[in-house]
Amino acid sequence: MEKKRLSERTTFGIGGEADAFFAPSEAEFARTLARARAEYGKVLILGNGSKLLCADEGFRGAVLSTAGLSEVRFDGTAVTAGAGVSLIRLARLCEERGLSGLEWACGIPASVGGAVALNAGAFGGDVAAVTERVECAGGAFDASECRFRYRGSRFADGDGVAMRVTLRLAEGDRARIRAETERCRAARRATQPIGVRSAGSAFRRVGDVGAGYYIERAGCKGLVVGGARVSPVHANFIENTGGATCQDVLKLLFYVRDAVRQKFGVELIEDYVEVR
Repeated sequence: MEKKRLSERTTFGIGGEADAFFAPSEAEFARTLARARAEYGKVLILGNGSKLLCADEGFRGAVLSTAGLSEVRFDGTAVTAGAGVSLIRLARLCEERGLSGLEWACGIPASVGGAVALNAGAFGGDVAAVTERVECAGGAFDASECRFRYRGSRFADGDGVAMRVTLRLAEGDRARIRAETERCRAARRATQPIGVRSAGSAFRRVGDVGAGYYIERAGCKGLVVGGARVSPVHANFIENTGGATCQDVLKLLFYVRDAVRQKFGVELIEDYVEVR
């Protein structure tokens, strides 16, 4: 057990120190999870930290890293990956083997566990569409039992901790898979901020309309509070331009939400997890 600043473990680069930090091996994961719950009460399961906004004061509980859950196994068109596996890496491995179904995931900076919990998706694809089975510390669930929905699942509700997931993909032509993957990469590069610290999209879609549509037309694109900025590339991304605090981001999000409400009568819903 050790202590870690969450700013060092999240893509946003924001957050104070957790009370405890555990990085167990796969064999120790379930036991460590039980111990952390018993000793600290609150437990944050941490993958790549790509959808987290962590409090400046830190986390009053234990952080349990899934980095040790790193195995990937292929069996025909099925692939089983540990919760700590990078989704980008998994998409690349599938592409190399001529397996189609994860082309959309080529640029999502999430771990497999986080992607399953929040049902990550892009370019018309999502985790729910390819998931067959999710194994947890205390059991396993078929896809139909996972309560997948837009940016959510039973795991996001705190009902189970995903340790590994089995995806059912499809055999495909490698050249076509590579071309579709590159199309998704190019679209991401053209429309989203690359190489900056952020937590991904700040707000969820409103029906079929992206939140960025409303944010930009409410005049918030490029708006700055402290070290936090509404991206000048895509209005639904908040960037840490250097030294941003959680309070900077929260103030900016409040301003954006209020501006959209005033102009359009639309209530934006956050697309990240606040940790404190």
